[in-house]
Amino acid sequence: MEQGPDGQQINDYVTSTWVDFNATFPRALWNQHEKTGPRSNNHLEGFHNGLKKRMPRAHPNIFQFVKELKKIGTTDRRPRRQTGLGGSMRPHARVDRDRDARIDRERLKQQLATGRRSVIQFLDAVGHFIKLQKKCRVLTQELMMTGAFLILFFATLAASETCESLHAKEVDAYDDKRIPQSVMWTFNNVTKAECMKECQTEKYCVSFHFSPSEPVCVALRERFEGSSVPSVEALGYQLFQTNKSLAIVGSECELDVDCASLTNSHCNKGVCRCDAGYGSDGDTCRVLTECSTFSDNFTLYRSFAIVGYDFLSQGASTYESCPAYCISDNRCKSADLDFVGKICYLNTYTWLGAPASTLVKDSPIFDFFQRECLW
Repeated sequence: MEQGPDGQQINDYVTSTWVDFNATFPRALWNQHEKTGPRSNNHLEGFHNGLKKRMPRAHPNIFQFVKELKKIGTTDRRPRRQTGLGGSMRPHARVDRDRDARIDRERLKQQLATGRRSVIQFLDAVGHFIKLQKKCRVLTQELMMTGAFLILFFATLAASETCESLHAKEVDAYDDKRIPQSVMWTFNNVTKAECMKECQTEKYCVSFHFSPSEPVCVALRERFEGSSVPSVEALGYQLFQTNKSLAIVGSECELDVDCASLTNSHCNKGVCRCDAGYGSDGDTCRVLTECSTFSDNFTLYRSFAIVGYDFLSQGASTYESCPAYCISDNRCKSADLDFVGKICYLNTYTWLGAPASTLVKDSPIFDFFQRECLW
């Protein structure tokens, strides 16, 4: 068929814009061949349509808008974490699930082969993607398909360690009860195995509620075995405690509750440390009134002070010179620094050894140096 001048212009435009190697938009940018991700923007249009339906009117105020976005963020939390680790969102149809499983496995292996994922990242992604009850067997099979000796070595370690570590024990005392404190998040429509995996993945989750009837998963920051804490009646709820390591002095934390398993401790600047009046004795916090020999090391407690119970003082003091001043006198067990007046006060008492009436925890001008013990 003979092509007119207008047709030739259209042909030249399409070729120079989309097809040629030096096109304005190269083929690698738009070509969907062998692509494992979305092939259209239907998912974006679906999100926008859902967001529009959530809004109470066409032009909501900023507070309503932000409120709905927070709800969406809470709902999508788990799927986004799962896809970030290499898994996919769960389709409804079995044929779609089988198809996506094949695609995801190929995608992960391709990323490993091209160097986009390290061996450890690949192991983590595959471990999260594969169903828990088949995890050890299939994980090893997946890794063996790569054919690399190094991967086989890592596969053996990963399979044994993963199967051994995924463990949670039911706490019978809380059957049909729900503990409202220390809740981190709640997921719906998950299995017990998925709930346990989510808790294992979450850094500070140490126990979780699961109810098969709803089903619902509730992550908790505390262990409750052997304790009695307030709870509410919740038919079908079970409490499980993981085998994650207990907090010790120096463990990472975000909140004080993350150090709850370490008696007489709190979270300070991201690590668990002993409360004032207690010193580190191995992995425990021991009361310093039992200490007979003090070291030359100190723990600083901001805004704390023992007021009116000092035996010696020195002016022109700093955060460096005040502890040194305490070390120079064998009677000194703690020191208070008036950082405004730059005066250091020495005490013969530890925090718990001084009268309660002298203890201040919210001083605007004092910081407290507690001398550590040589147990």
